[in-house]
Amino acid sequence: MPMNRRNFLKTAAGISIATAIPTIATAATDPPSRKSKRLAREQLKQQARTGYPLNIYLHEKDLNRVMVQWAPWPTDYFTLWAPEAFMFGDGKNFVIKEPVNWKSDGPDLRIEPADVSYGGFSIRWQARLAPQTDGVNFQISVTNTGQNPLRPQFSINSCFNFIYAPDFMDSTGDFTFFRTRGRWQSMTSLRRPHAKIYGHDPYNFPVKGYCENKNVAADAEPPVLPALSEAEGSEAEGVRRICADSSLVVRVGRTRQYCIGYAWDKAVRLDINFNRLHCIHSVPALGPLAPGKSVTRNGKFYFHKGSKDDLLKMVNAGI
Repeated sequence: MPMNRRNFLKTAAGISIATAIPTIATAATDPPSRKSKRLAREQLKQQARTGYPLNIYLHEKDLNRVMVQWAPWPTDYFTLWAPEAFMFGDGKNFVIKEPVNWKSDGPDLRIEPADVSYGGFSIRWQARLAPQTDGVNFQISVTNTGQNPLRPQFSINSCFNFIYAPDFMDSTGDFTFFRTRGRWQSMTSLRRPHAKIYGHDPYNFPVKGYCENKNVAADAEPPVLPALSEAEGSEAEGVRRICADSSLVVRVGRTRQYCIGYAWDKAVRLDINFNRLHCIHSVPALGPLAPGKSVTRNGKFYFHKGSKDDLLKMVNAGI
């Protein structure tokens, strides 16, 4: 079968998922319907009674979008677009527009082994999301089924956003943090002034071990970059010459009594975006990977009542 945007993703049995499920446009369009909200509330109450204060379910129109509800904030809907892109390195990034067929498996969601080919690379991958008492476990496994080795930068990027969670939105950078130089760094001082007004406002921070670029120093202070012009402010990429200490990125709630973290056992970089989705990304490291070899990464979305320092201790103990 020819590999194109309509049928790039095939199941291990060779059946094109794109032929079985209608094409969708993006992963951040329709909000949850009233029916979805009602069912989600019922599921959340049931899971809270059984000791799991988190509920995950698929958006009824978009099978790449996983909705997460957390008992302390029942009217907020946290959204995971997974996967957002397969990132093969050297600009060969394939943004996902077709459904990848998440399926329910008890309280979990899973993706069965599926084949992807793009830019001369071929992989077989699978994933699982599993709600726990303190968060949602996220596991991704990849096998290199092609002839070419996967580069060190190879990763599968997923977007965790707060567009339907107003209590955790962040328009200023005051509520978004990561670790660098042994301390917490908020995004407030790193944002470009004009980018607070204009469109999509992305920032990327390599994690230690991936900071070899001559413009990146592990002990560097955040640089002062010129403000964007109105023309540049819409889509300009904000690559900061600063290295993150770990894979953890944190969003603190508006009351500062709750926080949400996203981390992997090994990550390439952190992505933080403002203005549209208010999203955070911790990007798992899946390369380098020789032909025939496999790798599994374990990540987690932490939902924590308490400080980000307490959350950091949980992450250090658990991942």
